[in-house]
Amino acid sequence: MVLSPRCLLLAVLLLLPVNGALAQGTDLLADPVATAPVIIEVGSGVDLQAVIDVAPDGAILRLEAGDYIAHPTAYQDPLCGNCQDHATPVTASTGFVIRGKSLSLVGPSEGLATLHTRAGYGLFIEDAPEVTLSQLAIVDGIRDRDGRATDGAVVVRHSQVTIEACTLGPNPVPKKVLDDTIVGICGVVGREGARILVRDSLISGNSWDGVACYRGAEASLWDTQIDTGRGVGVGITWDSQVTATRVQVTGYWKGIGTFGTSTATVRNCLIHAVRGWGLIASGQSQLTATNCTVVRCGNVGIARWNPEATLRLTNSISWGNGTEREWVAPRVGLWWMGSADAPEVRHCLFGNNAEGNFQLGSGVSIDRDWSLAGQSGNRVGHPLYRTPGDWRAVHGASPVIDGGDPTIRDRDGSVSDLGWTGGPEGTTG
Repeated sequence: MVLSPRCLLLAVLLLLPVNGALAQGTDLLADPVATAPVIIEVGSGVDLQAVIDVAPDGAILRLEAGDYIAHPTAYQDPLCGNCQDHATPVTASTGFVIRGKSLSLVGPSEGLATLHTRAGYGLFIEDAPEVTLSQLAIVDGIRDRDGRATDGAVVVRHSQVTIEACTLGPNPVPKKVLDDTIVGICGVVGREGARILVRDSLISGNSWDGVACYRGAEASLWDTQIDTGRGVGVGITWDSQVTATRVQVTGYWKGIGTFGTSTATVRNCLIHAVRGWGLIASGQSQLTATNCTVVRCGNVGIARWNPEATLRLTNSISWGNGTEREWVAPRVGLWWMGSADAPEVRHCLFGNNAEGNFQLGSGVSIDRDWSLAGQSGNRVGHPLYRTPGDWRAVHGASPVIDGGDPTIRDRDGSVSDLGWTGGPEGTTG
């Protein structure tokens, strides 16, 4: 069944009694014969929130190319995603809201359906069994004045959400506001009970983290580029869980990091040209990284930031890091805090890092003579990239080729190459 928004609203009005509430027991737009979901054609300029509000559970909203403007609403968030006291109330705002139902918002195959949110929680999804966002641009958030608000283009709580072929951002924040709040607007925020899948998307031009997960949120990121922003490309905090596969982070303050007691599996990710660190495990978190490439970061390439953190690193490259003056970490390829005994770093390549390829400890206990070269398949060398800035194609003599763990294979069955193009999830072979 395909309905225009006008017909949909008319259908709702016909079911309204005098007091304006839906007639009790009415099954809105019920069709005893059809089993396919209701499809609603939404034209540019229509009040999209009004359509969302009256659309039946499971409906597909097909948006035409054009602009959709939200009418921001004040929102008192009963919980704080990133406060020590979780029960801290936070003053925020919402743009578009999907709550308590499953919906699909699908943009056109050509052109853009652009949602201008004009709020902190741009598209807020809460208590929704299944929501799909496809072929949309979500922009123009306005930072909430409460610096504790977890503002984002898309904010998800107690919901399962798929974001595919979308552009999230730009969502800039004026300098005066940033001076007061420090934090800006993220691309995607996972809050309590969030289950998020992001694939084939661009998260660009945001004023805080590309993807931020808090308080037990789970996210799976595939084939997504995160660029040109402040904060962390992917920030995995508290007890959240993330897998990231073929994700690229560039032009950010920092790359991909685990914090608190979070866990993450990172595969075939490329982190380059960020100002600070590239890939870190901190707190009591656990990070497993396989076939990743970390190059030309401003400070440290890869780090076990705290002795209590767990970092397992295989088939990865940390090369040419330390391009800026130190501001968050030493300018080395691998910084290791804690015991030097048998770190779980295997079959990795380090080279050309500004202040050395390895550093153990910090402060008065710095040991720059510590090295993993020659241990567990690790080596120091040059990956011999064909084109600087590509970080993909290498010359035939490169140690990257077939240089990985022999138990891990490329797609063609050969021994895995190092870096983000190698291994079973890579593009080599």
